[in-house]
Amino acid sequence: MAVPGYDISVEACRGILNTVGTDPGPEAAHRELSAAVDQALAAMPSPSIASALMELWNSTLHVQCEAAQARVHNAVTGVGSAVDAYIAGDLEMAEEARRAATQAPDLELDDVKSI
Repeated sequence: MAVPGYDISVEACRGILNTVGTDPGPEAAHRELSAAVDQALAAMPSPSIASALMELWNSTLHVQCEAAQARVHNAVTGVGSAVDAYIAGDLEMAEEARRAATQAPDLELDDVKSI
């Protein structure tokens, strides 16, 4: 039995979660941006500009790409858990899954650039 006060189309949610969860776009964009930064670094005659570009990649661009991917993953997982909880009729589980879906991601950076 569904949780009172919620009106969720389970099939539509599962379809959207599948589409978003399997979309290679964010990961592909991250790889392409990383490759473009690598190309720019290889072509850069100025060590100071190369250093600034690496700092921009390491402290901003890479971090934001990783955060975006983690947030998409967390949202898909959290909403999937919330839909499961909705199906099970457990309001407390649904609320916990919703909270988990909106938490800031814990990032492990693996594409840090250095000279």
